[in-house]
Amino acid sequence: MDEYFENLIGQEINRTYRIEKLLGSGGMGSVFRAKHLHLGNDVAIKVLAPHYADDPNLIKRFQREAKVGWALTHPNIIKVSDFGKTEDGILFMVMEYLEGETLDNYLTRSGPLSLQRTLEIIEPLCDALSVAHEQNILHRDLKPANIMISTKKDHTIVKLLDFGIVKLLQPDEHVSALTAVGEVFGTPIYMAPEHLMGLSVGPTADIYSLGVITYMMLTGKLPMDSDDLRKLFEMKMKPLPAPSGIYSFLPKELDEVLQKVLASQLDKRYQNVHEFLADLKKVAAKLSPPDVSNVATGTLPANAGAIAVMPTVQNVAVASSKEAARPTASEPAKPPAKVASPAPASPPKPDTTPSGSMTTQTEGGSSSNTMIIVGVVVLLIIVGVAVIFLAR
Repeated sequence: MDEYFENLIGQEINRTYRIEKLLGSGGMGSVFRAKHLHLGNDVAIKVLAPHYADDPNLIKRFQREAKVGWALTHPNIIKVSDFGKTEDGILFMVMEYLEGETLDNYLTRSGPLSLQRTLEIIEPLCDALSVAHEQNILHRDLKPANIMISTKKDHTIVKLLDFGIVKLLQPDEHVSALTAVGEVFGTPIYMAPEHLMGLSVGPTADIYSLGVITYMMLTGKLPMDSDDLRKLFEMKMKPLPAPSGIYSFLPKELDEVLQKVLASQLDKRYQNVHEFLADLKKVAAKLSPPDVSNVATGTLPANAGAIAVMPTVQNVAVASSKEAARPTASEPAKPPAKVASPAPASPPKPDTTPSGSMTTQTEGGSSSNTMIIVGVVVLLIIVGVAVIFLAR
């Protein structure tokens, strides 16, 4: 841990907050859990690293993240409540504190999710993005590491965070656009092709990133991946591997939805998040309850039959050039480890219904009884004919 951040623990910031614990470091700074000295509530404080204090562009981006977080009011967007500078000149912003984990960690632990569980996470993200897009704000860095998942009383809370590289569709006096055409900021794996090329982007770029996240949630794999940006761009321009070809329990209708949200051509992609969400819900509505029933862990219930066998995703390893190294859909699907086939149906139990009670025979038993009765009748007829013939 950096000595500066180590020294912050236990100290007060502007006589209002006391730093209690380091939650994570990376990027432009670190995030701490702190307590408001007067109200007593927990907050999260993001601190800009000291060695960035002389970089005017990074300072502006940090300030912009705070301003956008303050301006966007939505239950699924992390709220920024304060912004300031420490006595020694270090910038910080105060955000709501949320117990939970990033979607990245959640997927590493849980593996592929059912369609219903995926919808429970995607729907609030669509709502949050819709509000941002209506205010002419693009996130531009949607990825699992920027999504928080928390569970309270069996209710999932989803929060979108890190608006550090947002872009305004219509710059105003409150937040500078900062980004010119030709500049590329974000995480390449999740970027739309036009974003990766440094072209001007719109809401469909965020929708594309959301599509990559959705694909990964359902299959446990990235639809494309490469350390070579040129090769990655070429992969993004081609149709993605069909999810139903990776796991047969995924419906083919889902292939069409994901092909559209990840279309390389803007006019063939979903134009707003509501269209994408509506089509996902249509696919889920066509599935029988066992296909989409689990909402707790993301895996299907054990009594759902063959489709309930959900594969396990290996833990991802952190890569230096990107957020995490994950298996891609272009790789052959590996069989799940130690996944047992569904148990064969047990034979019917013998009838133990007490005498005098109504009994229900199986279809096979009823057919056998009928054949026996027919045989007896035929035998009686033959005997009757023989007796008449001998009597003569």
